[in-house]
Parts: sequence; structure tokens; C-alpha cells
Amino acid sequence: MMTKNNLSLGGLFALSALSLISLAGCGGTSPTLSRVVGESRTFGTGKVETWAMVDSSGMVSEVGATIPMTLVRDLATTPPGDGPLGAVASLKYPEVVRQKTFFNTLALHANPQGHPGAYYLTPHFDVHFYNVPDATIRTYNPDDPGSQASSVVLPAGYVMEPFGVPQMGTHAISHADHEALNGERKFIKTMIQGYYNGKVVFVEPMVTQELMLSKESFTLPVPQPAKFGLAAPTLYPTKFWADYNATNDSYEFHYSDFVMVQ
Repeated sequence: MMTKNNLSLGGLFALSALSLISLAGCGGTSPTLSRVVGESRTFGTGKVETWAMVDSSGMVSEVGATIPMTLVRDLATTPPGDGPLGAVASLKYPEVVRQKTFFNTLALHANPQGHPGAYYLTPHFDVHFYNVPDATIRTYNPDDPGSQASSVVLPAGYVMEPFGVPQMGTHAISHADHEALNGERKFIKTMIQGYYNGKVVFVEPMVTQELMLSKESFTLPVPQPAKFGLAAPTLYPTKFWADYNATNDSYEFHYSDFVMVQ
């Protein structure tokens, strides 16, 4: 069940070595936001990084990830990494994010050849935003009894794939993607919801290298299941967008407009 986030999340967090950003609003000044940085991994002259925008009271207003264009351009020669199922990066979010929101771990998969099947057979990135730590992701086994529990409530317009993926989970894809699987056209961008043992465990933008090389901004709808199967309420986004940042030659993936879910 979802309700608009009107909680007062108190507590002043000591945020050191952070760049403060003052945002001016109409008729006054908006709260000062700080960019809080989590773990990162370097690729050439750029780095994959987890981050969030947090105000002075500790309220998380935005959660994001940075993907450098060095990695995008070098996708064809990027080998599998040491993350779950060969993820090239598996990175923790800042503590305030892990405590107060759905987000815990970013697992970035590079697919130079795409996935089997014509629709996904194009170079792309799978950008998994998990609500569990790396160690837990590595234990996921689709052969475990109950790994695809019948209690799952899918988002409107989504269908569950009939198989699970080790160290990842089971994917729910949109009806539009499902209907296109046996066609000739290839996907460009899509949003996927991930499950394990009856719980929502990730949300995943899949984006082609071609789109990211264009440096165009884009949006995707965030799936909103009526039931997440989580042990405790947490903040989950309703908005996603991505844009190219010329200053550091990277893409920034953003989530915002949080609601309380369980």
C-alpha cells in the first residue's frame, strides 16, 4: 500500500566533504541540498558512482547513479566484472539512502552482444537498483523452493518471465516488451521490476549503448506494484529520468518523488 511521503524524517546528518547546492525557488529559497556520495568504481578517466541528494534534515529527495561515457564507448571491449553474475560494478549506496529508501546496491551489467533473443540482441546496459546488499544478491538461486512465490502482485501492465536468473532474480517486463519478444524490432530502453521469494528486490532500467552515445535525455515509467512484500515500510520512487552531464562526460540516472511502500 502506498501513501504520499509526508513523514518528518528528523535528525541532522553530518555530511562532510560534500558539495552544497543552494536551489532558488519562486518567492523564496528552497532547502539546501547536499550530494552524498556512496561507493564508486573507475573506468578509464570516469567512474561509476552511487549518490543521493539529501537536505539538512536528512530527507532524501533524489537517488541516482553516474555512468561514465568512457564505459559506454568501450562497451564492446568491456569484460565481465567481479560483481554478481559478472556485474562490472556492484556498489553500495550511502548509509542514509540504505536506511530510509528502497535503494541499497547498484549492480551494473555490461552486455556487448546483448541478450539471447532478437528483441534484446543489441549492445546495452542492465542497471539494477537492488534493495538488498551484494552478499544477498549472490545467494539468489531460482531453483530454491519458493523463489518465485505465488503471492507476487505485479505492477499494472507487467508480466512475469517464466524463469529466474541466478544471482539476480526473476524479471517482470511490460506487456509491450513481452509482445515484442518474437518480433523483428529491437528494444531501445525499458524498465523492469525484479523479484525473489515473493518480494520486490530491484528496479532496472535497460538502455542501449546507441541511445547513450546519442547523449539524449530520456525518461521511463517506474513500476508501482500494489504490494512489495517487504518486511518494513520504505521510500520508493515514482519518477525516473536520465540525462547527459557534459561537465564530467557521463550519464546521470535519477529517481525522485518518493512514496512510502511495503
